[in-house]
Formats: sequence, structure tokens, C-alpha cells
Amino acid sequence: MAAVERGSSLDVTLQLAKQHGYYADRVDWPQIETKAKLLLTSRGEPAAIRFVLEALGDRHSSYIPPTGETADTVKNSNQKSEKLLSETRTPVAGIPVIRILAWSGTSQQAMAVTRSLREQLNSVLSVPRCGIILDFSNNRGGNMWPTLVGLSPLLTEGLLGSFKSAQDEARLIEKWQNKIFYRGESHNLNSAITEQPTYPARRIAIIVGPFSASSGEIVPILLQGQQNVRVFGQPTAGVATANTSFSLPNGGSVNITTALTVDRHGEIVETRLMPDEETLRPLETAANWVMRQCQSGGALNTHLPFGGE
Repeated sequence: MAAVERGSSLDVTLQLAKQHGYYADRVDWPQIETKAKLLLTSRGEPAAIRFVLEALGDRHSSYIPPTGETADTVKNSNQKSEKLLSETRTPVAGIPVIRILAWSGTSQQAMAVTRSLREQLNSVLSVPRCGIILDFSNNRGGNMWPTLVGLSPLLTEGLLGSFKSAQDEARLIEKWQNKIFYRGESHNLNSAITEQPTYPARRIAIIVGPFSASSGEIVPILLQGQQNVRVFGQPTAGVATANTSFSLPNGGSVNITTALTVDRHGEIVETRLMPDEETLRPLETAANWVMRQCQSGGALNTHLPFGGE
């Protein structure tokens, strides 16, 4: 989180939004500042700060109140620390299912949930599998990195995607030698785990829906387009954007959308992630796809590296 800047929390929010907001150049700032000052007087600082963030038009920037404010206010911030990142569900038609949940927490907790996800993946792939189902349908977002690092054996080596800033800076997301790299540096969560699955998942079915948001969209985007991956379900929430957190003088913070997600083929994702196959019965449809691929001989060569194309 960036350091606290000088000035009132509203003034700092305005400064941060202008400087870092991805769509800041589309905003009529003199008008927004005038309305925000009026809101400060009539409804208080939290309402004024939220108004400024909503003016950015990204639908993802948010205000996190300081600790001690009312439960309703904290609830409205849409930020919650979750203990559980993933869980193994009952297989569908014999195809194993891992449910990936929304998650946020401390660095120490991130290490633990990354390790837990990898252990679940390793357990599922401790025997030969034709495929696996990853369910992101109720993942409303949070920290994407434990999921990406935990699932990295399923990803191909090389460029996975990137984040594009308003200044056209490309922040690359890559996999090399079974490790996730961000902006050219090995991610610190790589140190949480060393074990790889015994067998590959030759086909990977991803499930998404309208409640898949933020990191619950970004990780599927980084997987979609890989030769052995197919996405099922319904269109996602459409907020697959990268946020940066900045602290405020009042003890709260703002999460501001600073970049858009770019997939492995260089396509910028500004709207909802569209599944490869829309269905109201995604688990069954995904399992049927995996089985058909195996029965028809469409499974990938099991001698290729994990996630290999």
C-alpha cells in the first residue's frame, strides 16, 4: 500500500484519482471537485470520497473506511478477509472439481492459502487424470496471486498476460521454470511451495458466472486461450481490472483502478469475460466436455510438461 499523502482525505483522494485512475482523462474534474465539496458538507467525507471514485467510471475503485467505523460502512466497502481460498468438491461424472473462492488477507495468510491450494491440486493430480474443473463462479475477487501461484502447474510456460496502465506501461505476468513472474521478478509466493503434481491435467475446464469479478475474472482470462482450456458458464461481472491501494490521512484507504488486463494474445479486456460455451448447467457441461475429449482421443500428449501445448 502506498504511503499516506498530505491534505484532507478527500483532497488526497482527488489527487490520487487524477494521477492514477485509468480513466481519469475522461472525467470533468472541476465539476466533480465542486460536487464532492458539497457532499463533504451535506453527507460527510465517506460519501464524498465514494462519489469521486465512482466518477472514474471503472466500477471497481473503492473506499475502505478506517477501522472502527460502523459495520454497515465496512460492509459497503466490499472488502473482506477470507480464511479459505479453495476447496475440493465432489467430482462430477468422475472429473475432480476445485472451487476457487474470493480471498484477501495478510502476506503470511497468503503463503498459507497458496500452499493449501497447491496441496489440493497435487492431491487431485496424484493419479492420472483426463482433466480437471476449476470453479470460479462465486469468486468475487480479492488477491489473485495465491490462486495464480497455486495453480501455476496448469499454466504454460512463457507470457500469460499483462496489466496495461493508462501510460501504456505493460506489467508482464509470466511463468518460467514453474514459477510465476511479475514485471520481470519472481513472485514472493513462489517460496510458499516447491512440490509439483505427479500427473498433468490434460484438459482444464473453467467455470465462471455473473458473480465472477476482479481476480475471479483475471485468473480465468490468463488461462483462457491456452490450448487445453475451455471456459463454461455465463458472462462475468466485467471488472477484470488491476487496483492499487493507497492509504489516506484518516486511516482508511482507497483502491483505485490503475490498469486493464491484457490476455496472452495481447487482447485488452475492458468488458465481461465471455465463456467459450454459455450454459446454465456449467458443471455437467464442463464434465461432459472433458470426457468427450478423452473418449475421442482429443487429450493432449501426457509426456508434455504440465500445461504444455
